Amino acid sequence: MQVLKNGLPGLLAWWAFLHAGLLLDLTILWALGITPSTFMWFGAFVDAYSTVFAMNGVLFLCFAPAVWITLWLLTGRSRMLPWRA
Repeated sequence: MQVLKNGLPGLLAWWAFLHAGLLLDLTILWALGITPSTFMWFGAFVDAYSTVFAMNGVLFLCFAPAVWITLWLLTGRSRMLPWRA
């Protein structure tokens, strides 16, 4: 039961944080006019990661806030910064 209480929310919080970081990186690269495919490993990672969301742009953009709101509703803490549990 401790895993569901501490482990799963922690895992979801870290995933949402890293997802938001990836979106920020992609936004900065887009603003600079650089495509992710310029960086061989990063472009491959972005392609593979975006297929997880089945190329649904709304789900891709709203994933992190949805996780934070869900964690806040279920646990009372949003854990936007996961290391500050």
